[in-house]
Amino acid sequence: DQKVIFFGAKNDTAQSETRVTMRMKSEELQSLMKSSNCVMTIGHKTADADAFGATLAIYRMAKALGKQAYIILDESSIDPTVQRIKDAIDKEFISLKEAIITPSMALARMTEETLLMVVDCQSEALLVEPKLIKKAAKVGIIDHHRRGDNAIEKVDFYLSSTAASSSVELIVELYEFMAEEITFDKT
Repeated sequence: DQKVIFFGAKNDTAQSETRVTMRMKSEELQSLMKSSNCVMTIGHKTADADAFGATLAIYRMAKALGKQAYIILDESSIDPTVQRIKDAIDKEFISLKEAIITPSMALARMTEETLLMVVDCQSEALLVEPKLIKKAAKVGIIDHHRRGDNAIEKVDFYLSSTAASSSVELIVELYEFMAEEITFDKT
């Protein structure tokens, strides 16, 4: 494929290329977040642990950058595991509870300067609220699934790797290249 690959060396060329790519993607996403007044993150219908975990990971990244941030969640469309997580949030993590908004609240709060991050999904039809894509001026996607025929076209940031086991894994890899500390505490 017109590509030079070295065998037997101490460094894995593919691995270092991946680190460089992830550093560049992290810087690109941080820049996009910093240029936005708010970051909203959304996953797919019937949110599973990866979709919800990825929204939480993006939320924490945005908060570490000092941005207003929200997690868009339709409680009528989540799996039992995420329901247990949501119940725990409602009881123990009040500030996080306030950051979780409904799709209709997100539509009302979205402005031209809002970044909508789509995680664990690339299809408009699979989103909790497809109207959000139409309204969003800035859109980013992080996913570990293959890009389908009906994938979202208008994107300002795109990161997808089918080699990743989850969307959360991709986001946590981006954390490594941030100066700001990412925390997962009660605040």
